[in-house]
Amino acid sequence: MSRRTAVQTTRPLPVRREQPPVLLFALNPLRTARLVLRPLRESDRDEFIRVVSLTRSDLSAAAGSLRPGESDEAYFERQLELCRRGDDTASAWRRIGELDDGRIAGAFNLNSITRGLSFEAEANWWISADCRGIGLAVEGVSAMLDYALADLPAGLGLHTVFAAITPSNAASVAVAKRCEFTLQKPSVQVRLAEGWTSHDLWARRVSVS
Repeated sequence: MSRRTAVQTTRPLPVRREQPPVLLFALNPLRTARLVLRPLRESDRDEFIRVVSLTRSDLSAAAGSLRPGESDEAYFERQLELCRRGDDTASAWRRIGELDDGRIAGAFNLNSITRGLSFEAEANWWISADCRGIGLAVEGVSAMLDYALADLPAGLGLHTVFAAITPSNAASVAVAKRCEFTLQKPSVQVRLAEGWTSHDLWARRVSVS
């Protein structure tokens, strides 16, 4: 009498395929007449530090961008990490403005991006000391706002962009007005590294047709 051997067959487990990463933001640069707005990268180190050394006093006063005692190298490293983290988590959109000759003209940032009852962000910007007086701030901020307030997927689909500006910063106030920000609240207290400072709160809202 033959004895049959039972052979147990199992179906092969499905192969788990890694999904490609989802880009939360379009990483393609924004182009204006004279600027390319793009993420900061490691290869920008020397040029970024050159610009920061020229503009250090203004960066210290502008919304606490440069921390007390922070070196130019440390500032670059922190800005590089903030740019990467913002893109990875969709919590910020931080870009430098590059001229055709490779010089960095400044930075244009959307921070604290939130998507709840209202989609909004906080904007700030600065222009290098050797690139002022020729309208680059208005050019860069206008492009940033157009992208921020455009519907998805062409833009970020935000409803409102706020900007806190010290009343004494006449240049930034002029830029805000030319870029169609409106004053919302005067004398808002903003906490910086050195303490609380009075700012005016401006807002630019999406146009509703």
